[in-house]
Parts: sequence; structure tokens; C-alpha cells
Amino acid sequence: MRRFLPPSLLLVVLAGAIAAPAAIPAIPIPSFPLQKAGPAFIGTVAAAQPVSSFTVPRHPFMAPNGKSNIHDDAYMTDSYTWAGPVGNKIGVNSTWLGLEECASITFDTQDRIVALCGTLDGARLRVLDPVTLATLAILPLPPRMVRPGTTPLNDFCSAGYFFLDHKDRGVVSTNLNQVWIVSMKHGLLLPQRIYDLNAHVRSPTAWRPCSPTGAGDCGSSARRPSSARSTR
Repeated sequence: MRRFLPPSLLLVVLAGAIAAPAAIPAIPIPSFPLQKAGPAFIGTVAAAQPVSSFTVPRHPFMAPNGKSNIHDDAYMTDSYTWAGPVGNKIGVNSTWLGLEECASITFDTQDRIVALCGTLDGARLRVLDPVTLATLAILPLPPRMVRPGTTPLNDFCSAGYFFLDHKDRGVVSTNLNQVWIVSMKHGLLLPQRIYDLNAHVRSPTAWRPCSPTGAGDCGSSARRPSSARSTR
């Protein structure tokens, strides 16, 4: 069932959505004060050794393969069709986001990084500049609900997985038993649509990755109760 934001929740989302017109500069990840600086480079430049494989079909409702989700494509192959670094003129860029871990990395049609970043109190959707790693926009998601037998360090429900669709929209499940379709407009990350699943599942429910089916529906698996759901 599709449901649009009620006024009260819309105000909360608008208050939480952060735009960065001038961008929030990246802060390099700090080193341990007593840590000795290691050599800038170890080894030699490698020669590329490409391998051949079968073509992985692209899902019509997802971003291109390698750019759509943490496991790269709809088949979760964890493989790429482009080369990695070989050690020629390499450099390191980093950004420190405190306790946030941005494990789910995707790339939109402007090559911006769209990431789902989990932390102790929940998750945030971020848009980062691919070169400087400056933050361009942030959308805090509903807060984490610690479930029996879990801790924020081992519970990835609604905080670790999402996918980028064919229209540059983030599709993410939340702790409100909802699936949010998030797009970036005028420098703000905001839910474009919300699919409410509370009529179909019991609470509390730990939603796993939301992935599109062949018909464009969004399928998720729930830890409690154990089930799989699909919403168009």
C-alpha cells in the first residue's frame, strides 16, 4: 500500500534532512597519535590481468551493475566489469564520519556516492562528492530499535542495506515497517514515496535488504516473524 507522509512526520523529515549548498568538507580519518608513519608505497606497479566471464544481466529497475547496491547487481555477484588500481600514481582520500559505517555504497548518474551509513542510534542516507568525499546531503532515517538478543554492533536491520534504482532514487527499509523511496531535490534528500507495511507484518520486525523483483516490486525479508513480503 502506498502512503504519503502525514504532515507531522513530514515536518520531522524536513527538519532532519540536511542540505549542504557549499558542501560539508571531508575530515580525513585521524591516525593514532603514537602511530609511526609507514612507507608511502610498498611493492611495485602491477600489470593488469583481466579475466573474462559471462555477462550479468542488469535489472531494469536498478542502477547499472556495480553501482546499485553493496553486492553490485541484482544477482549479488560481488564482481565488477572495470579495473581496479594497479599501483600507478595512487593516492588515498578519506572522510571521518565518527561512528558511522558506510558499508552500502552506490553511484548515481552524476557519479556521486550515495551511501547508507549505520551508527549506534540508527542510519543515515548520505550523498558524497566522489572526488573530495565532501557531504552534499544527509537524511537521518528513523531511529534504531534494539531487539532482544541483538546489539547495535550486530543488528543490521534497516541500517545496512539499500539499493539505488534506475531513477537515482534510494530504496531503503526502515524501522517503522516502511519502505522509503528517497530522491535528491534542490540539494535535499527527501522521501518521494512511502510504502507502509504495518498492516501486513507484526511489530517489531527487522527488515533485511529490500530488492526489486522482476516486476519492479520491492521484496524484503523480515527476521521476526520469519517471512518475505512484496509491495508494488
